[in-house]
Parts: sequence; structure tokens; C-alpha cells
Amino acid sequence: MQEAPPHEWLKRMMKPSVENADNEWLGPNGDVWEVNGPGAQEFHDFHPTKHELITLAKYWAEAAIDTEFGWFLGKWLFSSELRSQPFAWQRVNRIRALIGKEVDEAIEHVYQTYGAKQDKQAWEAFRHRSASHQTALREAFEQSICRIASR
Repeated sequence: MQEAPPHEWLKRMMKPSVENADNEWLGPNGDVWEVNGPGAQEFHDFHPTKHELITLAKYWAEAAIDTEFGWFLGKWLFSSELRSQPFAWQRVNRIRALIGKEVDEAIEHVYQTYGAKQDKQAWEAFRHRSASHQTALREAFEQSICRIASR
């Protein structure tokens, strides 16, 4: 019996338990319900409206932004986030390809509303990634640690 080429073996190994147009490369391990688990099932007989697609783009953009902001703040990184974050942007990009500019406006709205709920200094550092924002955030963090330690 001839063995399959290595890339074919890898392709079979990476096949998610539930396939859809955006999760082929995410793999089966560590199923994330809405990404490569049962919640990822597509329904080809359903045709979403433009409004519904924009709502979905906002949902996935917020999911990706939440993960990225968490990573930026140094929170733990789990395998589920390694699947959900790129999947989220893939979904947004697919919707953007259909609708265009309105999705970009919706994403900017998500950034604004999400950011309004965050620490202002941390959010500015995340959004702008400038050295001055990073330094200000680090100094604020160090001051907080000093206050806690002096109690």
C-alpha cells in the first residue's frame, strides 16, 4: 500500500469536524463551537439581507477586536483564540467583498463602541501603537503596581 504524500496527510489531519467556506485550515483539534464545531454549519438555502450581513460583520469584528485587545494587554492565549480570531476577520472580509464601504464604516463603529468601554489609555495605545502611547501605558501600569505594593 502506497502512503499518501505528506501534504495530503496534513490536509486530512487539519480537516475540521464541521466544514464551511472559512474554516478549512483551522483544524479539528480544540473545536470552537461557532468556528469549526457544530455551530459552524452553513445553510445554503438561507439568503441574508444586507442589514443582516452588516450585523454579522459587526459581530465578527467585535469578536476579533476583543481577542486582539486581550492579546495586546498580555492576557493568556488559548488555542480557541488562535482559531476564532482569524476566522472572525475572514468572515468580515468575505462580507466586505460583497458590500464594500458600509462594512468598513460598521467596523469603525465597532472600534469606537468597544473602545468606549475600555481603559482610555490602554485603548489609545492599542489603536495607535505609537511609542508615546506604549510608554504612557507602561508608566500607568507601573504606578498601579507601586500603589498596590505599598498597601
